[in-house]
Amino acid sequence: MRRKESAIAPVSERKQQLIQFAKGEAESFSAREINRLSSTAELSEQFGYRPTTVKSYLRATGVAKQRRLARVERRGEVFNSDRAQDLVDAAREELLDFQTGRTSQLSSYVDLSERFGYKYKTGARVLLQRSGLAEKRKSAEREIKQDLTPSEELAWMLGILSAGGVVAKTGEISLSCEHEGPLSQFRLYGEGLFQINAATRMTYKKARGKILERPTVSFYDLERARSLGDLRRSQWPETLVSQHKWLLDQQKYLWKFVEGFFEEKGSVTVRRENTIGEIILSTSSIEAAFFLTDLLVSLGLNRPTVGRAKQGTIITGVRLQNLEDIRAFSNNVHSTIQKKEDALDYYRNRESRRGKTVKYKTDDVIAEWKRITQLVGHSPTITEINKLRRQGDTSYSTNMYAKRFGEKSFVKARENLERIIAEQEQSQGEDSSPQEGQIFP
Repeated sequence: MRRKESAIAPVSERKQQLIQFAKGEAESFSAREINRLSSTAELSEQFGYRPTTVKSYLRATGVAKQRRLARVERRGEVFNSDRAQDLVDAAREELLDFQTGRTSQLSSYVDLSERFGYKYKTGARVLLQRSGLAEKRKSAEREIKQDLTPSEELAWMLGILSAGGVVAKTGEISLSCEHEGPLSQFRLYGEGLFQINAATRMTYKKARGKILERPTVSFYDLERARSLGDLRRSQWPETLVSQHKWLLDQQKYLWKFVEGFFEEKGSVTVRRENTIGEIILSTSSIEAAFFLTDLLVSLGLNRPTVGRAKQGTIITGVRLQNLEDIRAFSNNVHSTIQKKEDALDYYRNRESRRGKTVKYKTDDVIAEWKRITQLVGHSPTITEINKLRRQGDTSYSTNMYAKRFGEKSFVKARENLERIIAEQEQSQGEDSSPQEGQIFP
């Protein structure tokens, strides 16, 4: 059993060394001879005590207080420096610009800290709290004039801008697109919501060594841009939650947001009748992908998944690969792009095969096997049958053959089918052979 150290026992040499070291370190720190104090964990490891024992010894001897005061003194110098004053002045000027509409948003604590050379965001936060600017910044952001009435048109605009539009600090609200449909819709909704005329111009973008020319519809209004908020690639989920909670409260607004997003960054794949395609909402932001997934689940979809590239690390978007989900999506979303709308309409009218039994007669299956054997020139393999199905040249799957003729084994099924066909051909040959007394012309 470990013996407790007596409170009146003489101070051990090791304990005395700990106290003297910690005290000397505090004095050196106050004198600017060193830049940091050892942590409790470091002291405990150095002198062989538990962290709680180190704290107890330093408190009992007054060294803990000495070290704390040294830290406060040094911190005060940091926060009373010219650099600190420059940060506060810049934040105050930015706040004035924000309140008068000359800028659309305030810099974050991280941005301010990095701009003025502070290692952590707490540097800017503590300075602004001490100066009273932190609370003023919060109040100013809460007082942003929200003169855009919640509507399905606004929800659609938020969706398409989040997917690929521009909402800039300068007041620009714009969309570039190769299709006329989304641009016309953007112009129509924007002019109705913002009560200003849209400007149309051509923009040029270099991609894959080529110069792409695209028409762009733009609005310029600083107040409206501030009302919309930060809708950049990974920021729009947070903006919806903080500035547009109305959109998250009603499904009709959510579906319109999804429709706008789909119009810019959505695709739909139509495959053959007996296979299921997919719908993709493209984004490379993991925050946006998971937010979209949660949003679709809240709309009643069962299995939206986050898609990734083959490497497994790059986000490609959100996928719908379940027919019920695809049909529910198609019933609530429309597109001004005719190709997309036709694909959605295909799924609106497609019936699910779930719960239905498709019966194939044995003679029909054998006849189909004969046909595809003649088609490929030999007894078909799994690969060949799957290829024929993709091409639409057969509707019979390898699983159907395996279950019907091979006890779930395709190899056995192929052997049995070849045997059955051989027996049928032999039987037919015997039936057609000449009988005794039969006369042929």
